[in-house]
Amino acid sequence: MADTKGYIVKTMDTGSINISEEVIITLAAAAAAEVEGVKEPAVGDDNKVRKNLSRYVKADCSPDGIKIDISITLAYGCQLKTVSAAVQENIENKITTVTGIAVKSVNVNVVGVAFEKEKK
Repeated sequence: MADTKGYIVKTMDTGSINISEEVIITLAAAAAAEVEGVKEPAVGDDNKVRKNLSRYVKADCSPDGIKIDISITLAYGCQLKTVSAAVQENIENKITTVTGIAVKSVNVNVVGVAFEKEKK
């Protein structure tokens, strides 16, 4: 793969692995969605990861580490600090485990609060 723009390249003894920034974004959104209390925009009402994640997750990838910026909406009643810290930890663990590349930072932007809809 000659053009590595939009990819993070992990060089190994046996060759290189090119990981798309879109993969990093998807991993970050999925990891955030696993944390109790996280609602839209990372996940929809059906708790499935959204397709247009680049609006909510940004990844700055380099061989020496990954920086993530993610915007989330929390469920009403959740402790913002606790849920945000869990999101940071889960994203870092997921990306590091899957890619083998260190995560430099995870910046969580809480952009809203979701109220439960009353069941009729």
